[in-house]
Amino acid sequence: MKILLFEYFTASNTNNPSIISEAKSMIGSILKDLNGLKKHFEIYLLLFKEFVSLFDEYDNVNIIVINDDLKEWLKENASKFNQAMFIAAEADNILYDLTKEIENQGVKILGPDSKSVLKCSNKYETYKSVEDIVKQAKTIEIAINNNWQIAIEKILYFFNESKHEKLIIKPLYGVDCQDIIIISNEKEIYDLKKLYAPQSNLLIQEFIEGHSVSISLISDGKQSLPISLNKQIIAIENNELKYLGGETPFNHALKEKAFHVAKISTESIKGIKGFVGVDLILDEINNEVYFLEINSRFTTSYVGLSKISNIKIAKVIVELLNKQIRLNSLNFEYNEKVKFIKKGKILEIELFK
Repeated sequence: MKILLFEYFTASNTNNPSIISEAKSMIGSILKDLNGLKKHFEIYLLLFKEFVSLFDEYDNVNIIVINDDLKEWLKENASKFNQAMFIAAEADNILYDLTKEIENQGVKILGPDSKSVLKCSNKYETYKSVEDIVKQAKTIEIAINNNWQIAIEKILYFFNESKHEKLIIKPLYGVDCQDIIIISNEKEIYDLKKLYAPQSNLLIQEFIEGHSVSISLISDGKQSLPISLNKQIIAIENNELKYLGGETPFNHALKEKAFHVAKISTESIKGIKGFVGVDLILDEINNEVYFLEINSRFTTSYVGLSKISNIKIAKVIVELLNKQIRLNSLNFEYNEKVKFIKKGKILEIELFK
């Protein structure tokens, strides 16, 4: 059984050191977790030629060097593999495009299918999919379409009607707090046209005060198992949110309620499988959990979890989706905590009790 493994940036010609550092950490964690798979599983790691040396230490993988465009390579070669596990972001529909192409080649995906990825990548589609299932901040979608005046009028109306003093503005497709802005007055609403392109599609949400967290889950395609509550470390600079990293496992009085929200939201979207993350806000004052979005992919939390878990997560996903084990047989335990912080070009990992 041949499994194709890759991460978008290290399988493409990119020169961003900070992205490559995080990508290396995620691939390295997956390779360590896959060590011990039964011999009939062969792992093939796809890498652009510049990044081959980053993975010299791993002997449980066959390296494939790519010199061409990743999507073109997949069109010509993906069908040579039985299954695929990969890492990519939702921005610009990259994750969806890769998933769809690999599906078209008849390859089994060890993760969410293309339909669920498309729904989760579009944050407003996700919002509508779970609006009758979980509690969310009131949200609208606005397409600019070169007419900022109409867009601003809609945002102003939403702002004035809202019971909240702040709004969150985010791209319809985005990742890791990229281009997310907090606004608290009319002037900042008018200033939005300096920040977003004329053809932008934006999500406007009421701002909920509370702890920013994520839930990591494993799904077999029908049921989801929450495996950790993760604290998100987010900085606010000039009203712009920046994701810096996280800490896991995070203990909180609303943990079980958060687990329930994450579980029912992922189970409500058909096609979600493998490792996924759900972003939430924990509102301690009102004892409420607010759903934000589903990340239908490996998230940065995986790097930390793989270092402290009693179970090899990627190995479990392969076995689970090949029906060699059952979801209800898994019992995750953590004897330590881990903090993972983005510092310049490096993702720093710190273990503590």
